[in-house]
Amino acid sequence: MHTDSYFIRLQQGKAEPPPVTTTLGGAIRRFDRDAGTLESSYQATSEFLNPAGQVQGLIHDIPSCAELVSRIMRDAEAIVRERFEGMLSGARRQAAE
Repeated sequence: MHTDSYFIRLQQGKAEPPPVTTTLGGAIRRFDRDAGTLESSYQATSEFLNPAGQVQGLIHDIPSCAELVSRIMRDAEAIVRERFEGMLSGARRQAAE
């Protein structure tokens, strides 16, 4: 990572945190220069509530992109397989009648 990157300046106190941090009452907790990652947290307040009353932002499962795509593909394949088998078994019943 370039020594003049936004994250480096942020860590050194030479840059302001992202506007979302102050808008949503967040705090930057950890910065890993080598990994290029930033961890932040937000206090769940009434502003985080949606009309159904559920709090937004309580995410505990953060898969990698590869894992997320793998899960989506696995679920999609299961749905297609289930529906295709249902179509085949229906066609077999009709052929037997």
